[in-house]
Amino acid sequence: ISSNTSSLPEVVGKGGLLIDPYDTSAIAAALRQIDRDDALLAQLSTAGLEHARLFTDENFAARVNSIYAKLGLGGP
Repeated sequence: ISSNTSSLPEVVGKGGLLIDPYDTSAIAAALRQIDRDDALLAQLSTAGLEHARLFTDENFAARVNSIYAKLGLGGP
């Protein structure tokens, strides 16, 4: 369960339930949903682990290098 604001949706991807962090009813409903729905919990766990694989040092370096290249700041 995560906030639907800032960069958190990008970080969570399909591996979590995104809620309004100021809506206590939504937070409670998400907690109940996770607690009562084992299939949803399994689905979110699998999706979360899959999404986490995108956040590697290699992927980060490739993205930074791509930005540098677009800006004409690449190496020799």
